Amino acid sequence: MVLSHALWQSRFAQDPAVVGRKVVLDGEPFVIAGVMPAGFALPDREVSLWAPLSRIGDLQIPHLRGVRWLSVVGRLAPGVTPQAAAARVGAVLAGLARQFPASNEGWGQAALRPLQEVVVGDVRPLFAVLSAAVGAVLLIVCVNLANLTLARAAGAAVSWRFAPRSAPRPGA
Repeated sequence: MVLSHALWQSRFAQDPAVVGRKVVLDGEPFVIAGVMPAGFALPDREVSLWAPLSRIGDLQIPHLRGVRWLSVVGRLAPGVTPQAAAARVGAVLAGLARQFPASNEGWGQAALRPLQEVVVGDVRPLFAVLSAAVGAVLLIVCVNLANLTLARAAGAAVSWRFAPRSAPRPGA
């Protein structure tokens, strides 16, 4: 299993030696494989640990094939392209459709998307607008500072150039 950062802090006192430790969850033995970084929240912040589906007890898994409750997150192996992964997933789905034609009807396509896209969506347009707004505000600030500096310099030059002459000192 993999622990969330919050669970690692609260139940295991941030013990770095927790990886490799054996624990029992609902009567099933597990080995802690790792701890997720702080802030990781997939599918949401309420998840405290991740365990292999094959190791979870039968009472916790719906056996109805028509129930669509599972999302899969994976990591591409080195050298595997997203197209090759999509082809492999497509082959698995085709095999499931042959094996279970009634429950897999209409579920033959895989939607492989980068995790960042799923979590944050396409924020590029929003980021471009925000960057332009920040740039505009910075430009306005720079122009205002330049105007204030020029006005101060011009005021100092005018007061110096047109300063009244003082009367000559007696005896000088």
